[in-house]
Amino acid sequence: MHHARSSNRYAKALLDLAIESGRADAVKGDMQSLLSALRESRELRTMMLSPVIRADRKEAVLRAAFGAQFNPLTLDFLGLMAKNRREMYAEEIATDYLEGWRAHKGISKVTVTTATPLEPAQREAMLRRAAELASGTIELEEKLQPELIGGFVLRSGDRQIDQSIATRLDRLRNEFDDNLYIKDF
Repeated sequence: MHHARSSNRYAKALLDLAIESGRADAVKGDMQSLLSALRESRELRTMMLSPVIRADRKEAVLRAAFGAQFNPLTLDFLGLMAKNRREMYAEEIATDYLEGWRAHKGISKVTVTTATPLEPAQREAMLRRAAELASGTIELEEKLQPELIGGFVLRSGDRQIDQSIATRLDRLRNEFDDNLYIKDF
């Protein structure tokens, strides 16, 4: 749990500095790119987690990889993370920054999980349903999970609307089990 507090503090410090300097949106883009790179590149993730690779070497690799596209504030921050041996929390810090940025902008992230990709009309319907769960501007993230069979699960924070076929089948199965149990008495 210590690393969660640490990553949150680093993300908040970066967000505060980015807001103060008017670069919050630029740093947001950098954090999204960093997060994508960490999730897509096993080599980058392995380097960041390695205790054997020195901090100055990690910083040099990060500057070489992202220097042309990242804001100088973000690059300096990545260097600070490496010097303070917090680079292994880069994914959590980027995620926490994006959550803080959304809160600062009044944006609620809502995730819709479906068995198949949404059609445009379905996406619009999901945005209307998302307004029931969240306030302000809504950022809709779509996830695919074929195990749902059909329907959808809409989630924002700790609130959820589950209208999936898989959940309905589970409820029906539980009702049958309950009825069988009662008749056995």
